[in-house]
Formats: sequence, C-alpha cells, structure tokens
Amino acid sequence: MNPKELYQSASASFWQGRGDGGSFDRYFKNVKCIDIRKESPPPQSFSIAGFKCDEGVRRNLGRPGAFKGPDRIRHFLATLAYHIDPRRQIYDLGDVTCTDGELERSQLELSSLVAAASSKGSFTTVFGGGHELAWGQYQGLAQNFKEIGVVNIDAHFDLRPLENGKGTSGTSFRQIADYCRENNLPFDYLCIGIQPEGNTPYLFSEAERLGTKYILAEDAYALSSAEEFISGQKSIYLTICLDVYAQNFAPGVSAPSPFGLTPAQVNRYLKMLAKSRKVIGFGIAELAPKFDKDNITARLAALSTAYFLRNYKFYGSF
Repeated sequence: MNPKELYQSASASFWQGRGDGGSFDRYFKNVKCIDIRKESPPPQSFSIAGFKCDEGVRRNLGRPGAFKGPDRIRHFLATLAYHIDPRRQIYDLGDVTCTDGELERSQLELSSLVAAASSKGSFTTVFGGGHELAWGQYQGLAQNFKEIGVVNIDAHFDLRPLENGKGTSGTSFRQIADYCRENNLPFDYLCIGIQPEGNTPYLFSEAERLGTKYILAEDAYALSSAEEFISGQKSIYLTICLDVYAQNFAPGVSAPSPFGLTPAQVNRYLKMLAKSRKVIGFGIAELAPKFDKDNITARLAALSTAYFLRNYKFYGSF
C-alpha cells in the first residue's frame, strides 16, 4: 500500500463463521462491508472502523504491536451470537492506517470517517490501534456534536504533554482538553480504573488542574460517581484502553496491569453507559496480538463490544 493511501475499504474476509441455522444468529451474518467514500451507513445503524496504528505507542516508548489489533477483534466478534434487533445491520467501514509515521494525518483521516458516519446518525465503534485513536475519533464526533463529555475506562489518565508539539498514545485527553479550551467548551472528563502506580504525581496534579474526575481501580466497585457524571452530560464519547483490565484477562497490551479491573467490574460501567441514551461513539484501544496469549485479550475486546452493543440505546431516542 502506498503510505499516502490512509484509508482501506472493508474486507468481508474477516466476517466468516459457522451459523446455527438462523438467518441472523451470529455477527458475521449481520455485517455489510462498505467503502465510506462511496456509500453511507443509514441512521440508527451500527458502524465499525479500524485504526491500524502503532505510531502513538512508539512515540510513547511503549510496546508496539497494536497495528494488527482491529483485524483480530473483527475475527472474534464475527463468530459471537447476535442478540441485537436484526433490523440494526452493522456496517464495516474499513480502516484508517498509519504506516509512514505521520500520526496526525492518520488521526485527521479517522476524524473524517467518523464525522461522515455520525452525520448520518450511525453509531461508530473504532477498534485500535493505540489510544491515540481517541483524539482522532473525538475530532470526528466534534464535527457533529458540540458539548461532549468523555468517559475513559483506563489505567492511565493519558494527559501527558505533547512531545515537541506532537501527540502520542498518552496525550489524547490532553489534546481534547486543549481543543475544549480553544473552542470555549467545557472539558468534562471521567477516567475509570486509574492505577496510582501507573500515573506520576505530575499527572495527578494535571488531572486536578484540568478538573478531571477519576475513579481509582481500587474504588471501581462504586458506581455513584459515574452515575453523577453521566447525568450531567448532553452527549458522551466512551473509550476503553484494554490495559485497564487485570493482566490475566488482558495480557496482550502495551502496558499490562496486574492490579487491573475484572471484566465484571467494567461491564457494570458499560451497561450503565449503554443504557444512558447519551453515548455517541465508542472506542477500544491497544490490543497488541503479538503479546496476547491464546487470544485472551482479543476475545475480551470482542466480547466487550458485543456486550456494549447488546445493551446500547441510541443517542436521544425514547
């Protein structure tokens, strides 16, 4: 592929599997692959896109390997049982790639893809790639929604300063904060699953300075803080960094976390958010298949996606 060709249309090769006799019994039977440059998903549909990128993790001195994450999530999502209204077809919009180190250009391409889908009322889930996907996805959503609260389920704040004016996988939410300041918008940010040993005192002070709400991993059993945050938002962008999970559940990430959360803990938040009718976009970041064991992390990412979509109530609908 020419490095300048950042967009790849979707491939049906990932959406294969064994059915049990029903017309819509598994995900692979409900996904239509389209080229977003030629066709748009309809209103109140689900869309999937990949952000194939290691550049943000590389700049952040992490373990690269997330470039192949989107395809692994698709592979395992394809075979899961489908418990969504079959009238809600899923559209695979393809991938945005970063193969030339030009992260910022790829993030802008991702933002264009997300903006095109969300402008039609399609709910888009983006599979990463590093957590630099959050800045790209947020920019796309911001073209169609004004005030967006951000919920990040993550072991890290990702509020690091830019390096020589350039972002990394650890700067997305700093970049969102800067965007909000420059556009006179509130920066409403809730981070769930924070590990004190994974975030320096400087990052905690930055979180306080920026008005970040956060829930430590050790306090993640309590939902009241998240409920309060959600109630105060008009719309919400939700993203998960897979390193929020304990390492035995998610070994295939850049920064494994032995003290992380369980899937059951995360699912309580996912269900609450899915049913809030406020979530306008969803991202899952930092699956690195080469570090995965028995595809544990890839399966978890696929199951988390299916769990969220099964419970999802469309934004603003009644």
